[in-house]
Amino acid sequence: MTPSRRHTLPALIRKLVETVKSLELTEFTVSELDMMEKALQTASATLRGMRNSVQSINRLPPELLAYIFSETQLGLPSFLPVPPITVYWHQWLKLLEVCRHWRGVIASSPALWSNVCSSANGPAFIRRSHGAELTIYLGVPILGFSPSLMNMLAPHTSRFKELHMRVKASELEDLLKHQFFSSPAPRLNSLLMQVEKREELDGVLPPIFCGHMPKLRQLALGYFTSWPTGYFHNLTSLCLYHQRESSLPTTTEFLDFLEFSPHMEELVLIRGGPMRPSGTDVAPSTGRFVSLKRLQTLDLGDWPSASTISRLLSHLSLPRKTAMYFWGNFSLFRDREDLGAVLPQDTSRLHNLKGIKEWFFIRTPITWTDFSPSTFQLVSVVDSTLYMNGEFPSSQILPSAISRYQLGRVRSLRLGECIQSRGLRVSDWKSLLGLVPKLQSLVIYATGSPQFTKAVISALRPPKLFPPSLPTLDRVVCPALKAVDIMEDADVPFVHICSVSAQRTVYGAPQINFKFCGTPPPHQSSPVAYPSDSDSEYGFDAFGSGTHIQRVEYIKSEEPGLRVAPPSWPTQAFLWSHYNRGYMY
Repeated sequence: MTPSRRHTLPALIRKLVETVKSLELTEFTVSELDMMEKALQTASATLRGMRNSVQSINRLPPELLAYIFSETQLGLPSFLPVPPITVYWHQWLKLLEVCRHWRGVIASSPALWSNVCSSANGPAFIRRSHGAELTIYLGVPILGFSPSLMNMLAPHTSRFKELHMRVKASELEDLLKHQFFSSPAPRLNSLLMQVEKREELDGVLPPIFCGHMPKLRQLALGYFTSWPTGYFHNLTSLCLYHQRESSLPTTTEFLDFLEFSPHMEELVLIRGGPMRPSGTDVAPSTGRFVSLKRLQTLDLGDWPSASTISRLLSHLSLPRKTAMYFWGNFSLFRDREDLGAVLPQDTSRLHNLKGIKEWFFIRTPITWTDFSPSTFQLVSVVDSTLYMNGEFPSSQILPSAISRYQLGRVRSLRLGECIQSRGLRVSDWKSLLGLVPKLQSLVIYATGSPQFTKAVISALRPPKLFPPSLPTLDRVVCPALKAVDIMEDADVPFVHICSVSAQRTVYGAPQINFKFCGTPPPHQSSPVAYPSDSDSEYGFDAFGSGTHIQRVEYIKSEEPGLRVAPPSWPTQAFLWSHYNRGYMY
């Protein structure tokens, strides 16, 4: 703009405003007023556009601005996505209401329109996406979609990058015959086909996409138990869920399938996989193992028994980095199975069990599941840490079985129990603590269950010796133990507890530093002991040991925190299964 125009335009506007104020009502007709108003609106819009264009964000290159807009979109994982049912699914479309410039950038950015959802305006997204790769959600999150949408998508199968589909079993047969599946999908990377359970269907997946899916790496199939020969090789992520019970794969068939995907990184089996009873399973040949050197996650949920999991693991070779999650909404261990039943007798090829340094054994109800907390159980191994969570009955807690988890190198142990749990005996705790001879740190969560604290501490107390026996370190449970943290919300017998340290030092064990969290400091002059007839068994006189307390630390905490599961829990597979729980169970 020239200097003269720069000064002329503001002057004209001022003159126009002054003139309009002095106008008489009869000087112009209605049509003339409408014409002038429209002209002024055009001029005003032009000025607003000029003002908007000088905003800092609008000076960015359109490509960069489009990238910023893409960050406002709902980003879902390509494997087992859990979309929201709320309006936030396409909340980013409100950007179109900001200004003309933004509308222009969005309209000319095909990638912003590449997520086609049957619950939104799918046809418009298909048109505006032009040649961009498509991520398609049919029947997700809202069940049901129109044939017309499939007709519009059919010519674009070459652009499919992800396809997530949820259908009713009654519609499945007609759906699979649609021309939608009759063309190749050369760019398809992720496929999810979610089908309502119906035993009257045969569970056989017919040919789809002409069998041409060369880039497919992530697969999630429900109900189907078989598919055409040559399908689904070189996968990196696999989920089989809620498969047809009468035609489940045998262990041999499943291992055959796994061998075609040696680079598998995620393996999720939720009510799916080789779960046949032993009487109908076809066992692999002796010594057959499938090595999954890149497997990062093994997630098995709601299997019929722990022994079926053990049967599968006995034929797998897993690296150290593999995180394992075994869980059951209606308990993981059945009948007379113990905590070791989930592992095979020979664990030498399960390298992720070697070098476990930390053990969480939490016998409390799980509260982050919609199912009955008292029936949910979780056993997981993540980052050299073993987690056992759930209300395990004492019959399942056998030291000989738990020893399969190779706990000889554990340095840290966290124990938790609630008042509803049936407590273990002191002798039981002695046997369990004997599995961790290198233990250095012990944390006890005993909110509302003081007898639990007493039992564990009593198990650490060495036996009373009688001449001529000599105190030796091999008589002490956990001889390397140096620190004990007790988190409890009631008065605890601190003298009774702390005197254990002095008794252990006589045998050559290091002194234990005690820390009490969430408990009031001692306010009684005499020590307090839990009523028990087992003290004499361990040669301990609670009222004669008050002089042995070396160091006690108290930390006020009204609600002691209890970490019951790995930081990575709940896993994406668990969240996805609960998202579909009304559809699957």
